[in-house]
Amino acid sequence: MIDFTKYDIRNIYEIADIERAIKGKRYKAGSTLIELSATKGNIEYLEKEGEVDTRYAVITPRIECFPRYIYISIQETLPEFIAKYLTGINLQESSLKHLAIKVHSLETQSFIVQSVQAIDGAIAGTKKEIEKIKDIKSNMLESLFV
Repeated sequence: MIDFTKYDIRNIYEIADIERAIKGKRYKAGSTLIELSATKGNIEYLEKEGEVDTRYAVITPRIECFPRYIYISIQETLPEFIAKYLTGINLQESSLKHLAIKVHSLETQSFIVQSVQAIDGAIAGTKKEIEKIKDIKSNMLESLFV
């Protein structure tokens, strides 16, 4: 049985390596990216290894975990963190030392990751359907007002 109430609050530096992205450096798939420069609290998940724009901090887990879970946990915590630590339009890399996230058991992490991915897939499918319906509407309006 999955128990969402059992978790530890861990400082991000205890569980991950963090650095400001370096131009030309390749980062591991599974890293979480937090936008630091001119940010609105944007966060991204690095699906495959690659270079990262220097406006991001790169967070690479170093504990046994599901990397996407770390992304999801940061995503949950980030709005409150941004509200507290954003300076003007930038987030200072040094303020990440105050970022703490929930860390559940591996079983719970797996469940959360699978659930969020299923929901994201459903959302993407619905967005595609909406776009198709908008195209149909547009075509119908064009044919009505020829």
